[in-house]
Amino acid sequence: MKQIAWNLILLIMILTSCQEKLSMENDLKALEQLNTTWNNNILTGHRTANADLFTEDGIRIEGGKIYSGREEIKALLSSQTVQRKYLHQENKIQKIWQSKKFITVEVIQIQSYIQNETGDTIIKRNAAVAIYERQPDGSLRLAYNLKTELSDPEKK
Repeated sequence: MKQIAWNLILLIMILTSCQEKLSMENDLKALEQLNTTWNNNILTGHRTANADLFTEDGIRIEGGKIYSGREEIKALLSSQTVQRKYLHQENKIQKIWQSKKFITVEVIQIQSYIQNETGDTIIKRNAAVAIYERQPDGSLRLAYNLKTELSDPEKK
């Protein structure tokens, strides 16, 4: 019985040591790659292509409205493309939580764009929470994205 217990303990130790370790460095690279694609799509006028960076059942919440699935998200991004010409976008990661299947990121986003209707240049600060689902190839897809505009204290 003692021999079985020791063998079982040894087997558990071997199996747990062989598990894939979460790497913050790899996660940051994958996040940077996705953000670069996202921002390039925005700046080159291909904003609707960002819907493909979501999972099939991905959710985006923006302006108090819920957009569910790639098609609804694509429609939102398409309407924004008609309204705006983006000049700059920057995502500053504030905090990251990792799990085996998901990465959750808290971000402050800074955007500047020209409002097509008025010609005004708009600068916005947004707070966002994004949940990325790990893909088998190591890439990430957005499963959930909540974006809220931060108020400008100078305008109050």
